[in-house]
Amino acid sequence: LIIAYNIDFKFPERKKEEIVFPDVPDNIELESEIRSEPVEFTVNDKLGRAKKQEQNIVVTPSRFEEKVEDEIVIPTFTPAVNVMNAPIILSPTIDTPIAKPDPVLTIEKSPELTIEKTEEDKKSEELVEQFGAYDPTLDLASYKYPHLDLLENYGSNKISVDADELEANKNKIVETLNHYNIEIDKIKATIGPTVTLYEIIPAPGVRISKIKNLEDDIALSLAALGIRIIAPMPGKGTIGIEVPNLHPEMVSMRSILATEKFQTTTMDLPIALGKTISNEVYIADLAKMPHLLVAGATGQGKSVGINAILVSLLYKKHPAQLKFVLVDPKKVELTLFNKIERHFLAKLPGEAD
Repeated sequence: LIIAYNIDFKFPERKKEEIVFPDVPDNIELESEIRSEPVEFTVNDKLGRAKKQEQNIVVTPSRFEEKVEDEIVIPTFTPAVNVMNAPIILSPTIDTPIAKPDPVLTIEKSPELTIEKTEEDKKSEELVEQFGAYDPTLDLASYKYPHLDLLENYGSNKISVDADELEANKNKIVETLNHYNIEIDKIKATIGPTVTLYEIIPAPGVRISKIKNLEDDIALSLAALGIRIIAPMPGKGTIGIEVPNLHPEMVSMRSILATEKFQTTTMDLPIALGKTISNEVYIADLAKMPHLLVAGATGQGKSVGINAILVSLLYKKHPAQLKFVLVDPKKVELTLFNKIERHFLAKLPGEAD
């Protein structure tokens, strides 16, 4: 009786167990695959060898037979990673604030407040509805604003600076600066009523302070009473030299008050102060200052400036809108305005006050 067994049988597949060999040398080559072939054997080796040549019967295992031994799987060796040199990556922790529910507002109805109107309030409202709001100018409805004919018209409002004067002043300025090794790239002139502004653009590398220190030398070369150097001009990038005109024009108060700019102004307290270097009317709002200091040497026009301020307000405001209190200790400068005391309450303090 010859019985042949095949020990290569399997149970239902189980999870393969991986065996990892630590610290395996690099020169050892491991087989990636293990070949499994059927093995023949007999109970009696002698009988098995005698009948092996005649018949080779291979009996496959049944699924009911027990598994002799588990299959060992040796994986391909992978070099170990040096853990000491490996970077450590930490996942950031984000604290998410817990949103609190919005508080519920409970609005309690407060009792209504009713204000009882007095008889005077009711009567005043009725009068406003009947006749309109109060207009203080109606107290002096017959008041007439002063006319421009009361003011004298000085000058012809024409600039009397000829081209010869401009050319002569330009040459003198350039010649004076060249004496001090100051070169000029460009020069232009703006003619005003009393002075002419010469704007110069110095060559690159010229210091502004060097030109500003030559104010007296330029005035001497021009034979002028006095000049003014503006270094630098605001917003222009040039240096300005103001030179008085040989024949200055007189700017009259009438010519300024008659302009459309003053007549249509919406300022609270407009005051006309004259004309700018570009021959434009200059108007300021006294309500936005609200203080004004007038100073200067004798004969420079302090009294004329104060008179211009008062006249501007008289030509623009109603007596119900403006009141004056004038203080003149010397009783010299403001005596002209004692005639308006009745309407504008412009009072000149005397000995009794």
